[in-house]
Amino acid sequence: MKLTFRRNPMPTLIAFAVILNGILNILVGMSSIFRLHTGAAIKHYFRYFELVPSLKVSSLLSIALGAMLIMIGIGLFERKRAAWRGSFIILALMILNSTYPHLTVSTFVLSILFGVLLMLFKHEFNIINHRPMPYNQVIGIFSFAFAVTYGIVGSYLMRDQFNNIHGWLDAFYYTMETLTTVGYGDILPITNNAKIFVCSLLIVGVGSFVATVTMLFGPFFEKRVRGVVNFMNRLSSYKDHVIICGYNSLALQTAYTLVDQNIGILFIVESTDNAKQIEIKGFHAMVGDATSQETLKQAQLNCAKSIICATDVDATNVVIAMTAKDFKSDSNPFKIIARIEKSDNISKARKAGADSVISPAVIAGRLMAEEVKKA
Repeated sequence: MKLTFRRNPMPTLIAFAVILNGILNILVGMSSIFRLHTGAAIKHYFRYFELVPSLKVSSLLSIALGAMLIMIGIGLFERKRAAWRGSFIILALMILNSTYPHLTVSTFVLSILFGVLLMLFKHEFNIINHRPMPYNQVIGIFSFAFAVTYGIVGSYLMRDQFNNIHGWLDAFYYTMETLTTVGYGDILPITNNAKIFVCSLLIVGVGSFVATVTMLFGPFFEKRVRGVVNFMNRLSSYKDHVIICGYNSLALQTAYTLVDQNIGILFIVESTDNAKQIEIKGFHAMVGDATSQETLKQAQLNCAKSIICATDVDATNVVIAMTAKDFKSDSNPFKIIARIEKSDNISKARKAGADSVISPAVIAGRLMAEEVKKA
């Protein structure tokens, strides 16, 4: 008899409840900002979603709390231990709000009940993230968050020293306007202290922006640059290799045969997608125009054993052979092999510099004719 184990549904219900609370919390905050008619009713019914009772303060904080709840709810749904721990921070804020400045029984009871459920089902949230965010990226995010918080809180506390800051929303708007360097001019500092604060905000904002971009995107660009450098270093070490220009069944079959003879292969293709497919098949490839001297120079043609012009177009193969001929010298007598489909172009390829011309159509035709003779 086969036993089947079913997951406990309670953690999933808890996760959905947290996500729903987050969505409703965002609606509460947006209803206050945009002055929706249903805002008062929503805020009255879902009073326990608010962090701060003041209507002037709770709108932006309500939206921020809602976003946090949604992220934690998704983590709880995935049964991650980090989300389980983070939910207790939200609980602490909700309990604090329910007891100060006066006790709100419904909020307090719901928070305690939520905490009890999390403790009872602690063993269900056992997924540990083995790839945490790098330390430098965490610093970048926190530096940006600090700059935004510094601007909002500072401009609100100094609102009397600005001409058009009256509440938290104005402070948030002015901070975003300043940090993004838009500067509409609708809000201006009118005292020396306010001007000094704005200068410090610009310094903090620009510094956090540079730090965030460097720390978050720096590793990505560093990886890309390192990959390019490694590829160029690998190319510089190529010697006695064969360069194949083009990507088709004939070029691949040629590469497979040469690999069996322990000969290094380097493809030159014009498409990134083709280069990826070639890499998957185990060969090295570079993206470039094989008719360009610069591309052939990067492919180390001066150290190659042969170059095979194997594109599907005769004219392209002729031009590649002509370009490759300029690299030939007594100290570097590599061989130029050109694929030509039309017999009329064979002589052109030889005049262009091809040492050998292979015509698959001519060869296949002769083989078929020989088979007919054997019949």
